[in-house]
Amino acid sequence: MSELITINSLPADEYQPYFQPYIDLAGSGDIRQILRQQMAAFQELYGQIDEPASQIVHAPYSWTIRQVVGHLIDGEKIFSSRALRIACEDGQPLPGFDQDLFVENSGYNDVTLAKLAEEFISMRQSNCLMFERFSDKMWQQSGSCDGKNISVRAIACVMAGHINHHAAIVAKRIEN
Repeated sequence: MSELITINSLPADEYQPYFQPYIDLAGSGDIRQILRQQMAAFQELYGQIDEPASQIVHAPYSWTIRQVVGHLIDGEKIFSSRALRIACEDGQPLPGFDQDLFVENSGYNDVTLAKLAEEFISMRQSNCLMFERFSDKMWQQSGSCDGKNISVRAIACVMAGHINHHAAIVAKRIEN
């Protein structure tokens, strides 16, 4: 296993300022442990939501909770693909993606929240296994995503912060 990859040791030149809020929300410690621990928190939060409630849009938001979970799945897939390609020194500039277009065309409202949660956990488990096998060199690689520089370890931190960002919003939504 490679050295500890800690969020508080992540240099600001490894990501764009746009990602700072997510990195700030990622927590502290070894990012691999944080990503693993988030699975239980995810299951606890989304396990509180029944199927009818998962289809409600709470103003001012425009997505149902099912669509939020779908967005998290999309993020897991896209961020992990970016991390893998950069870690393996692919060298190709990687495109951005339109999150609203993905959610609009996803069909996530036609799938149960339970199935979506299962898919997210499956993706996260796979990503954790991938990150655990990365060498120090792979973690330190940087590449171009959406025309901007980002490192593999920054991508992992963004993944953790992205989940926490949406979890906080969903927790507020289900309190009301």
